[in-house]
Amino acid sequence: MSFQRPIYLLTALCLLQISGCCTSRFVKPKELIRDANTVWQKVLAQEAKVLSFEYSTRVEYYGTDGVQKGKVDILGRRASDGPRSSSELRFEVLSPTDDTLAVLITDGKAFMSHERGRLLCHIGEACPANVSRLLPVAFSSSQWFSLLTGGVPLIAHDTQKIQWDDCEGGYLLTLENTARRLIQKIWISPISYSPFMLQVQLAGREEYRIKFEKVAEVSGIRIPKRIHFKSERHSVDLSMEIRELWLNQVTDGRVFDLQCPDGTQRKELICR
Repeated sequence: MSFQRPIYLLTALCLLQISGCCTSRFVKPKELIRDANTVWQKVLAQEAKVLSFEYSTRVEYYGTDGVQKGKVDILGRRASDGPRSSSELRFEVLSPTDDTLAVLITDGKAFMSHERGRLLCHIGEACPANVSRLLPVAFSSSQWFSLLTGGVPLIAHDTQKIQWDDCEGGYLLTLENTARRLIQKIWISPISYSPFMLQVQLAGREEYRIKFEKVAEVSGIRIPKRIHFKSERHSVDLSMEIRELWLNQVTDGRVFDLQCPDGTQRKELICR
């Protein structure tokens, strides 16, 4: 009998570890919403509250090419035709003394990117590869806008289903693109209907995972002040901490001007 006690103890510890993985962020509602589209429309209603934003952020990136940390100012403005439309974005990498080191601007259709001291100014179509030249996450402008405002960089899909996740404590919306073998899982608060985590799988393997943390409420709008993107498959670990933010105050469209700086040479980058 004495030989069995360690086995019982080990089993108990394993059970504790397994149960400890469940965060159960929210209490299960007495009446669950069973329709996936109803939950999704509530998520979109939250996203639609943000028409523009201005952020001062601290970005940390860990990848195959090393570690990069720094300050990035980001401005965004949504096009007038809805949450899923193309958006205008401006990324500006700053030095410790707030001098501009690099800038990338897109209007959702075209883009411009330039690094201080370089002769070339890159231009071209606003495909994900071009829009993400400064931050190594290949999203379109509308996906970036959604991500930066606590929304979902949505995949194209043909099926969807909704269920309650007891472990995470939230609605779990699962979207699937059967032709591409893509699955997107979105965990959603039953109170605010804001996503707090999402995952994308390709052919059964995780492509990336995003967590929204340190949520703050600004003028009745919930914004995550920390966004963590991680892809072990592609060796990308990117975290962004929003230190200062202003919502729905960007009115001067000149900040999204795609004009290359004087004295530079334009080089078009072809999307593949």
